[in-house]
Amino acid sequence: MANLSGPSRFSPAFLRLYFVFLLMTLPALSRAQRVTLQTRAVQAGGEFVDAGAAPASQPMTLTVRLAIPADRAAALKQRLLDQQDSASPEYRRWLTPTEFGVSFGATDAQLAAATAWLQSQSLTVSGASAARTTLTVTGTAGQVQAAFAVSLRQLQRGTGTFFANATQPSLPVDAATLIAGVSGLDDVPSAVGFGSDASADPVAAIAGVLDANSSSILIFAGTACSADMAQADVDTYTALLRQANAQGVTVLAANGCTASGQGFPAGLSEGTGVALSGGTAFIAGTSTETRPAWQVAPGLPADGFRYAPDLAVNSLDAFARTVTTLVQQAGTRLGNINETLYRLGPVPGLYTQADGAAAGTWETATGLGLVDLAKLLTVFPHGTGQSYTSLTSSAYSAVHGTSITLSSTVTTGTGGATPTGTVTFATSAGVTLGSSPLVNGTASYSTATLPGGMTTVVANYSGDGTYATSVSPSAGIFVQPEASVLSAVVSTGNVVGGMYTVAVTDSAGSGVGVPAGTITVILSGTSSSYMGTLAPAGASSSMATISIPAATVGTATLSINCSGDASYSCGNVLTKTVTIGKATPTLGVSYTPDPPVSGASISFTATLAAVGTAPVPTGNVSFFDGTTTINAGKLANGTVTVSGTDITVATHSISATYDGDANYLSVSETGATSAGTTATTTALTSSSAIANGTNITFTAVVAPSAIASTAPTGMVSFYDGTTLLGTGVLTSNMATYATAALDQTTTHTITAVYSGDTLYKGSTSAVLVIASGSTSSTAVTGTLAASILPVSAAYNSTAVVTAAVTIPSGSTLPAGSMVTAQITGLTGTYKGELVASTATTATAAISVPVPIPGMYSVAVSCVATSAFVCSNAPSVSLTANKGVSVTTLVEAPPLALAGQSITLTATVAASTASTPLTVAATGMVTFYDAGVSIGMGTLSATGVATLATTVGTGTTHLYTATYAGDTNYLTSTSTGVSLTPAAVAPTIVLSSSAASTLAGLNVVLSAQVVGPDAAAAIPTGMVSFYDTSSGSPVLLGTAALAPNASGSAAATFSSNGLADGTHTIYAIYSGDASYLTVTSAMITVAVSDYNVGFTPQTLSLLQGATGSVTVPVTAVGTFQGTVSFACTPPAGTETTCSFSPATLNGVGQATLTITTTAPAGPAAMRAVVGTFVAVLVFFGVPGRKRRRLGSLLVLALGICLTSGLGCGDGTKVNAGADAGSPLGTTFFAITAAGTDGGNTVRHTYQFQVTIHD
Repeated sequence: MANLSGPSRFSPAFLRLYFVFLLMTLPALSRAQRVTLQTRAVQAGGEFVDAGAAPASQPMTLTVRLAIPADRAAALKQRLLDQQDSASPEYRRWLTPTEFGVSFGATDAQLAAATAWLQSQSLTVSGASAARTTLTVTGTAGQVQAAFAVSLRQLQRGTGTFFANATQPSLPVDAATLIAGVSGLDDVPSAVGFGSDASADPVAAIAGVLDANSSSILIFAGTACSADMAQADVDTYTALLRQANAQGVTVLAANGCTASGQGFPAGLSEGTGVALSGGTAFIAGTSTETRPAWQVAPGLPADGFRYAPDLAVNSLDAFARTVTTLVQQAGTRLGNINETLYRLGPVPGLYTQADGAAAGTWETATGLGLVDLAKLLTVFPHGTGQSYTSLTSSAYSAVHGTSITLSSTVTTGTGGATPTGTVTFATSAGVTLGSSPLVNGTASYSTATLPGGMTTVVANYSGDGTYATSVSPSAGIFVQPEASVLSAVVSTGNVVGGMYTVAVTDSAGSGVGVPAGTITVILSGTSSSYMGTLAPAGASSSMATISIPAATVGTATLSINCSGDASYSCGNVLTKTVTIGKATPTLGVSYTPDPPVSGASISFTATLAAVGTAPVPTGNVSFFDGTTTINAGKLANGTVTVSGTDITVATHSISATYDGDANYLSVSETGATSAGTTATTTALTSSSAIANGTNITFTAVVAPSAIASTAPTGMVSFYDGTTLLGTGVLTSNMATYATAALDQTTTHTITAVYSGDTLYKGSTSAVLVIASGSTSSTAVTGTLAASILPVSAAYNSTAVVTAAVTIPSGSTLPAGSMVTAQITGLTGTYKGELVASTATTATAAISVPVPIPGMYSVAVSCVATSAFVCSNAPSVSLTANKGVSVTTLVEAPPLALAGQSITLTATVAASTASTPLTVAATGMVTFYDAGVSIGMGTLSATGVATLATTVGTGTTHLYTATYAGDTNYLTSTSTGVSLTPAAVAPTIVLSSSAASTLAGLNVVLSAQVVGPDAAAAIPTGMVSFYDTSSGSPVLLGTAALAPNASGSAAATFSSNGLADGTHTIYAIYSGDASYLTVTSAMITVAVSDYNVGFTPQTLSLLQGATGSVTVPVTAVGTFQGTVSFACTPPAGTETTCSFSPATLNGVGQATLTITTTAPAGPAAMRAVVGTFVAVLVFFGVPGRKRRRLGSLLVLALGICLTSGLGCGDGTKVNAGADAGSPLGTTFFAITAAGTDGGNTVRHTYQFQVTIHD
């Protein structure tokens, strides 16, 4: 398709045809999907009252903003930057509206297409702006509504009537590519105050002023809020103000926004946002425009957005007059002055903040502060002279918190006066570091606050009355993290089940900045970690308090580390200990009945609850009556219940004592009870004499001394001496007890004891003596059978012996009959009570521990008494197998560094914790890392084996331990223990093969990277070598590390490209999984050279002549060696060359002599040749006729014959003659060899010599 951007390309006939085509496509265009223009719409409600539709015939004038092509918009942005860059040829070369239109306005094709569409909508295009950015369009309200699909309404406010669009306008898709916005759809006064006519359309007014190009300043006395502006309107103002900047117009905008958001257009980068002292304050709000490069000042939010105001003034008019004066002083317009205003921020006394903030500090209400307009007139740079700003740093690699000095020198491009003014040092992110005035053209500033990592720094020169502003090339400064200092306080008085705290303080050793991140605490012997987030706790410290469950009694080791960041490293693990004591449980005691009945059976219950997260208490509880033990029992799930009968009639102190266990201290709890107050007496009788195998019945009658409200209740206990036979419940004052267990061969003393109740005291009967007598029956004899399950069991497990007794029919098994089981060859007897299962059978279950592996016989027998015996004692077989072992593994310290020595501890125990370990495991334990054996250890007497090993690379290690087993225990493998070594900072040492050398010679840079100790992992990865001689770090090259010793590796880089001068070089190790990134100290390499000159630079010699050339030698850098010269003449030229002197000591000059050779032969030959040439010239002069050519040839032949010349092929004529040095241009090879005593560098030159006759 033809290019439509230039009017000269097309004839008027073609353009007419093109427009007709557009008109033919308009119906389809109007039916296409429409694009809404996000512009202002005013609706009824609030202060406005709808007064009906706007009359369709109402005349309207619109300003239509054209859509500028993206490439032209981008070019405009660059042009605006160039106009503010003193180094650019476009610096302050402002455009006229026409020039702006040609380069950055709409193209001819766009203008034609937009005009055609508007005309197709019955609208009249009355003209285009000179800048080709807007069209002025007229028409009626009806036509406007149809064209832009907008509803126009009349609105009433007070006594005034206005018209406005109630909806947003829209365009067909194709038309929307031509038109970007439209204004003039309402006559409601705009909050954007421009000009004196509040009812006028500000957009049209601004466009008119810019087209006229009559003013160097645009002033917005009142502004709207950015939050209230539609995007299309924002774009319209932005485009207009960019045109203003390009034409050199300075934009000043006061704030008028009292709600949230930025003032508009005060918040646009194209203008200077001005806060009026005592006027409407700027409201801090969300900005959406990217912060321009010139907005650099301390105090700005760190979000990277544009913020207004830029400064504060007492009077906007006074500020405008000051800017007008600055324009007059400069002799040219100033355009956007914001960059200069911010560069002048640090100038003392120029800006003042009410709170006394440092000069150049930006604040929400006043920007840079209240400006002193008189001082602004004196410090504002008017110069246009070229200035050059350099930037160097005292160190390009430093540890965080150390001071770095930035230096800047401002020089001129004219050789004029030394620049004055201020240099502001800032980062590329827009953070101002500080400022310093120029002293003899140099400024410096020291800072220790650069964050970790790479920071790019620039120096901004403010300019002065002679020189324009300039910016230095950027310099990269790499800041390594400093080691943070950890300290911790562990709470005391900790008990199991509770929580203890670890208060960790992370401090910056340099005192600069506050460490951030997280703290991790790992409890030794576990894989659990606890974390806390650091919060600022001081000027250079932060703190995290971490709560950890107190799970195990004893002393444990805590490994504490921090996460670190780019500014702070956490290579050193802090170790602390914590002591966890036993907890004191709460013991609850109860008994039934309450109160107890003397002599009766009493049930005692003790309950102990877990403390916090500790396990439920285990162990034994003993019950006491005063100091007398009643009974004891073992806790199960924190509860134990036992019975007792040794309660006599009296007041008793009942207590329980818990013995404690691994987690809990011993504790006692006491209670009290007593029997009633009414006295009683107890009488005892028996039914008959003793007869073995038959019952004898005892009857106790309790008689009170007085009748209370009820008869006595409770229990009566029957004793044979001090042995309790049994109890009976008191019913109607009587209790009975029958037994067949009394031995007839002995005399028995029987008593009955009434325990009392709440009304009656207890009492004891008189002793009833039962004398010995003849036995009327024999003891009950049983037959015993036994079995055991399992018959084959693992060592340290339990087997159960089941004993079954069969007694004769009609017999009664005496209560309490017992059987025993004993493993032959071993001590220990295990008992079980027979429990009747039928009238003639009874069984007992006896648990026996399985001994060490082997074959055993278990003997089972009855416990014989006078009332019960067994006729046999059977045996059962038991096979004891190897026991199941459990291997546990612990790694210490839990947070290890790469290359650090660690200890792996394996503990082997029986798998059943409740079975006492009678034999400890023995043998060997093999330790593995990811399945690969790393060593073995022998179990100690307590079943513990250890292995010391070194952590390998920084990858994750999975350690396991495998017990090989022994004669008693099977093999077992622990669960894996994972360890990821923490990366540490290695040491890097940079060296050079030569501290000084000659240019062009090879220099070998070596970087040695060493771990913290010889056993550490070998560093891997890359080393980068940097040269800072140019003012900014330049990468020379990289090299991979290669191991060269234990825990050490080296990288070398060779370069013969170092230019002459002093090179400051450093190396950065990139780090790997085991090691952090680290930067070496700087070294210097001095490269010297020499220059060789030739005066004159070429020679022109007559054939046979001699010429000389002065050859000066000057030193470059510190060169002080000797220079030797050699010259080689071109072959076959009969020339010679030599130097005098051939060697120079240091600088000086030598002389090069070149000699040529003259031709040798008869003189007549030369005379004849001369005559011949003369004749040729004579006969060949212009005007001679062709007929003379024959005469000429005859004459030439005669000359040849008479002179004896050979006129043949020429090779045989005068064969013995020397032609001398050939005529023409040739080159002599010159070699200069410079040496400093150890190194030699050669330079080769080609010297031109022209030989003529």
